[in-house]
Amino acid sequence: MHSILEGRRGEKRDQRGFTLVELLVVVLILGVLAAVVVFSVGGITSRGRNASCVTEVREVRTAIEAFKAQSATNANPANLAALVTAGLLQSAPSATTPSGAAGYTYSAATGQYTGPACPAG
Repeated sequence: MHSILEGRRGEKRDQRGFTLVELLVVVLILGVLAAVVVFSVGGITSRGRNASCVTEVREVRTAIEAFKAQSATNANPANLAALVTAGLLQSAPSATTPSGAAGYTYSAATGQYTGPACPAG
């Protein structure tokens, strides 16, 4: 009976597996990789907001120029809703930035549409 128990103990000792240190190293490496991914993805959202803002400003400026080109007097639109009425925009842009802050402005006198929260575009 004693030899049977020793034989089973020997089998368990021959089994190979990962040590605690090896498992901790793998967990550490995965943690570092996850941290790198989280920090690199963090900037994508702000770049997307900036790109959206710049695109909207360019779209409205183009619609204003098209409105002026179609106007017999080369006049600026009275407001941004006039661009929708003329079919140059699908909807009037909101008066807030993509982040929700106030900032888009339109001047009928100068025909300038700006978004101060946007990068230059």
